Amino acid sequence: KPIVKKQKKPSPRLISKDTIGDNLQVDSKKSYPIVGIGASAGGLEALIEFLKQLPAKNGMAFVIVQHLDPNHPSILPELLSRVTKMDVKHAQNNMKIEKDNVYVIPPNTYITIKNRILKLSSNVKSQGPRMSIDYFFKSLATDLGNNAIGIILSGSGSDGTFGLADIKEHGGVAFVQDAKTAKFNGMPHSAIANGSIDFVLPPKEIADELIRITKHDYIHSKANSNTVEENLQLTTNRGLGQLLRLLYDARGVDFSGYKQTTILRRIKRRMLLCKADTYENYAAYCTKNPDEIIALYHDLLIKVSTFFRDPDSFDALKTKVFPNMIKNLSGAKKSLRIWVGGCANGEEAYSIIISLLEYLEDKASRFQINLFATDIDEEALINARNGIYLENIAADVSPERLRRFFSIVDNRYQINKSVRDLCTFARHDLCSDPPFSNLDLISCRNVLIYLENHVQKKVIPIFHYALKQNGHLMLGGSETIGTFTDIFNIIDKKNRIYTRQATISPHPVDFFSVKKYQIKVGREKMQQHIDRPIEFMPRKEFDVFKEADRAILNKYNPVGVLINDKMDILQFRGDTSHYLIPSPGKASLNLMKMLRDGLGPSLRNAMNEARKGRSVHRNNVKVHYERKIIDVDIQVIPLNLPSAQCFIVLFERSDLNVPKNKREHSKTTKSVKKNQKLHEVSRLLEELEDAKRELQTTIEDSDATSEELKSANEEILSSNEELQSMNEELETAKEELQSTNEELITVNEGIENNNLELSKMNSDFNNIFNSIDIALVMLDSDLRIRRFSQKAENILHLIPTDIGRSITDIRPSIQIPNQESEIIEVMDSVKAKSWEIQNKEGIWYQIQIKPYIDEKRKIDGVVLSYLNIHSIKDVNRLTQLLNEAKTAKDYAEAIVKIVPEPLIVIDKRMVVNTANQAFYDTFNLTADLTLGKVLFQLSNNQWDLKSLRGLLENISLDRPHISNHFIEHDFLDIGHMTLLLSAHMITQIGDQHPLILLAIKDITESKRSEEKINRSLIIKETLLKEVHHRVKNNLQIISSLLRLQSKQAKDERLKDVLTESQNRITAIALIHETLYSSENIEIVDLENYIIKIGKSLLRSYDISQNKILIDTYVKNVYLDMNICVTCGLILSELITNSIKYAFPENKSGVIKISLTKDKNTIQLIYQDNGVGLSEEHQEGYSSLGMKLVKTLVEQIDGTLEIVSKKGMHTIIVFPLPKD
Repeated sequence: KPIVKKQKKPSPRLISKDTIGDNLQVDSKKSYPIVGIGASAGGLEALIEFLKQLPAKNGMAFVIVQHLDPNHPSILPELLSRVTKMDVKHAQNNMKIEKDNVYVIPPNTYITIKNRILKLSSNVKSQGPRMSIDYFFKSLATDLGNNAIGIILSGSGSDGTFGLADIKEHGGVAFVQDAKTAKFNGMPHSAIANGSIDFVLPPKEIADELIRITKHDYIHSKANSNTVEENLQLTTNRGLGQLLRLLYDARGVDFSGYKQTTILRRIKRRMLLCKADTYENYAAYCTKNPDEIIALYHDLLIKVSTFFRDPDSFDALKTKVFPNMIKNLSGAKKSLRIWVGGCANGEEAYSIIISLLEYLEDKASRFQINLFATDIDEEALINARNGIYLENIAADVSPERLRRFFSIVDNRYQINKSVRDLCTFARHDLCSDPPFSNLDLISCRNVLIYLENHVQKKVIPIFHYALKQNGHLMLGGSETIGTFTDIFNIIDKKNRIYTRQATISPHPVDFFSVKKYQIKVGREKMQQHIDRPIEFMPRKEFDVFKEADRAILNKYNPVGVLINDKMDILQFRGDTSHYLIPSPGKASLNLMKMLRDGLGPSLRNAMNEARKGRSVHRNNVKVHYERKIIDVDIQVIPLNLPSAQCFIVLFERSDLNVPKNKREHSKTTKSVKKNQKLHEVSRLLEELEDAKRELQTTIEDSDATSEELKSANEEILSSNEELQSMNEELETAKEELQSTNEELITVNEGIENNNLELSKMNSDFNNIFNSIDIALVMLDSDLRIRRFSQKAENILHLIPTDIGRSITDIRPSIQIPNQESEIIEVMDSVKAKSWEIQNKEGIWYQIQIKPYIDEKRKIDGVVLSYLNIHSIKDVNRLTQLLNEAKTAKDYAEAIVKIVPEPLIVIDKRMVVNTANQAFYDTFNLTADLTLGKVLFQLSNNQWDLKSLRGLLENISLDRPHISNHFIEHDFLDIGHMTLLLSAHMITQIGDQHPLILLAIKDITESKRSEEKINRSLIIKETLLKEVHHRVKNNLQIISSLLRLQSKQAKDERLKDVLTESQNRITAIALIHETLYSSENIEIVDLENYIIKIGKSLLRSYDISQNKILIDTYVKNVYLDMNICVTCGLILSELITNSIKYAFPENKSGVIKISLTKDKNTIQLIYQDNGVGLSEEHQEGYSSLGMKLVKTLVEQIDGTLEIVSKKGMHTIIVFPLPKD
């Protein structure tokens, strides 16, 4: 395509599929890739990691679109320039992009790119949220095509999702940060869910992959740069042929009719991603990896669409199409049928149906609306049926439409069900499947541009066939009907809206279906086997034919033709060879081109008169036919049809109407010559009359044309005057602009001077700020770091990227207690606070927090200062330590003196340094005999004990403390003593040897008492076991008496009472039996106890253990006797209740008992699978047994819960005894 150096006014639409790859002004030397990077919250960390991995010379340019605070200047370029050697700068309007540079969007700005030049604007109209990333990505895709690369990094929301899809659709490469590595994964998740991505990687790996793909020729080639030889490869290259066959085998779609440039470009793109260098290698890769052929299939499909794309087109539907559709409805059943071809994800279909509902308003219920939306992409159809779209659509859909036709589902917009029910989405291939029929409107926008011309010529007649009379066709802005102006009339050229002519299409309708591919390699081209097209006869125009038949039958069916207003023949009637003959050259059905010589002037004149609505006759028109002249009568009959004007043209030979006897008589009369002359004169007069009429018509047409030209000239003169007036106004405006420009220059100079002064003041401030020996940190009102000094960077270990971060997110080496609340309190109270805090290295700092007061005397943050006071603190600390040491010494000596236990302090040589009075009194020693003496030599070497030596020799720095060491010894003057020794090593300051503190406790008497107590306990335990044994025997006797009494009782109620009493006594007896046989008479083994109770109760009711199974689960629970008796009685009542009532009619069942222990509670769960407890018993505890259970539970401070559903389920929870 030719390079367009200068363009007129840019299109208001940011992107259109119609312009993919068009108007690129990039030569091969400049076709380096440009990488667009979109980021929001958490994006700074990802950007730093990404840029660190890139070399300085990488052959790419980078444009960063970061969501920034619109009210504050950005320091992002300064932050990023510290991590990369590339030049990082703020983007400026009309700035030319150069490779190996990074451009950062300024705050409160939208950025686009045109011809590799950045365009900045701040007043972009947007109905929804600010989508600056989408805005730039779409322009990047349009401008660069396959030279565009898009990257989405950390951020919330969905900005960039649609733009990334555009980059991929235009042949670029799409990257997304792995959501696992993103600080905020909203934007990555949204892009991944949309499916229009190529790589999902961490930032570091994105950089590595970028470096790899930029070495590929595809990323540097210009869009639509395929040569003729490359395009021919689609039918000759073996690898490409294999790919087309694999695509058809996988999805049943024939891509041979698609634009070859698009197919080749997208195949090359997939080769780039799969690291394939030739078509053959890529075809082999696809054969081994079926998922790749599916990925290629999705890449070849066009999915980019938006709601209400080209809003003027939808306005035209409301003003020019929908009114005609309603007007042309006939019959009682008012049905509107619409077909949207190539619907993608359904945006176009829903936009049309919403526009129709808005037009119909409250009358919509009167019509049966059917919209058929089709596509070959089944995944897109699923999305369309669901009707769920990202929040980004708010940029294209007005708030009123969002409220009326959408609902919010999981932070997304979904089309209301009432609207979705009007749409039917189905898979349909325009190139192979039969169309829908009897349609009022077909919308097929931006689909034909991706099809080859021969396919377009087959699709347009299909649309004509599918539409009803006066139906409408709407195409995309770059699409036309081509040469099919004979079957469609244009009613809106700008919006490409056509209406179907009420005519028979001269073009055959081909419904062609591809069966299979046969691929031959070598010298033969790939042959595509397609079934012979089936030519369907057009639908008969019944109204036209009936009217024609009626008019012709009235004239005895003469020879003629049916023509339209353009004089194209619609139907031949009879043999017209005497009057019509095909003209040489291009085939045409135009009547004027097929007339024999002599018919033209008379028929043209007759047609002009017939257009006025009346029938016209012309008699004895001389026509040349096979080297002779024949006389022909012509009649033109207009047909009054509601939709179009048609005519019947009839031909009849007048020379054949002369009677035969008159013709013979004329030959024999003498006046033959005279008659011939008169006839010739008459014919010439008629021709002269026809010529006059034709001349008059021509004059009238000329006069009308002259009037139109005069009117046009007057309009041109008027327009010229208006243009002159506008030019004068522009000149005036130019002068005003020049004046304003001079003022702006003056203002700019003043601003520059102020900037110089500010820069100098800023330099002075920075020098002062970093030269003082105090660490300073400034925070804003949101507790974010605004600035810090060089000293603070060293002391607090801050880094430049911490600027802008909240102080609460940073853990400096010096931490103020309750830092956040203290800072807020300082800002609220406007009072400074200070602390003395020691850091991890033991250095003391005085920290002050003072409010930051701006020039307007408002509190706009705080200033934190850190002053090193360690040297001052050392002097004070030393004095304090000396005082503390003296106090501690006096305190220790006082303790040693008053402690009632013997204490001595010895050094490493075992020489006694200190001893207290208790030591002297206990062992009959004095200070003179003890101090300065070796411990083992005291009392005539009586302390020289082997066990004491071993104790003191084991004391070391690794084991400084030994306690509870027993020594028994017979002292000569004292007697036998049992001593409990504890030794502790005391380390001293400096190089002095450590000392050992030896504490001695005389436990002679306590040991003797302990031995007496142990002997007494053994006797008591023996007696207690005997008591348990006797109690158990007595209870067994009582139980036996009750059993005998129950057998003799005749009253069943009395018998049950005796049996229950017997079971309760048995439960108590089992406790005593368990304690008697247990080694520990204080704790009962509950599991064994519960099993015995169950077996005893089953025996008492004469029930087999196989009939009712008792499953017990007790995990390491041991309780004292009192609680065990209570639990035993409770379980006895519950098991008895289950045996008597849960399993009637001798049914089998299962009883489950579990007893588990928590930290502070015991949980007893009892359940059976019987018939359950009656509501009366469940709610009121009316039975004696249930009342007893409730009472027993209350005795142990427990809670009782009974659930009777599919058996009885009882839960008892009581506290664990403290002892």
